[in-house]
Amino acid sequence: MKPSPSPSSDPVGYLYNVDRHRHPQADVQKLVAKISKRCADNTLVLEFAATNTATDLVDVKHATQDVYPVLAQVTDGLPASGKVDCQKRLPAAGKAIQASR
Repeated sequence: MKPSPSPSSDPVGYLYNVDRHRHPQADVQKLVAKISKRCADNTLVLEFAATNTATDLVDVKHATQDVYPVLAQVTDGLPASGKVDCQKRLPAAGKAIQASR
């Protein structure tokens, strides 16, 4: 039996577990693949930073930390080719999520 990778070395596992399985694993895999393809950042570093942004968005009405929508917002509208610094997009993603509430 093969041991499962630790969340610290598996971006899909980390995101799937940190959001307590609120999103289908296939969707998490697609999002992580998009991040890997279009973001110049290390995927796990970006996920950890997005976790902080998601934590900042927790309030009375939205009592759960949800990293997936933060990363989805970060990757929305990325250029079709090349890589960008996605971590710089986190503040705008957080503001967009707050505004949509």
